[in-house]
Amino acid sequence: MCIKHTVCVYCRTAGGIADEEVVAFGDSGNDIEMVKQAGYGFAMANAAEAVKAVAGYHAPHNNDEGVLAIIDKALKGEAPFA
Repeated sequence: MCIKHTVCVYCRTAGGIADEEVVAFGDSGNDIEMVKQAGYGFAMANAAEAVKAVAGYHAPHNNDEGVLAIIDKALKGEAPFA
């Protein structure tokens, strides 16, 4: 199990946060479990194919501030956060 996923599980458990409330972004193999577990698991446009295959959502390339674009959508209540 990946350390990122383990830390996410610990934080969710300690904070009483449901998987459905978690947003995770990934681009490489060590992000797969974290992206799969999150309610909103995003693969970056530059992600490895294995990450894209398990992600429920996709974000723009990290060089195009893809995480910021998704955070903006979340703050505005736009899909998929509507």
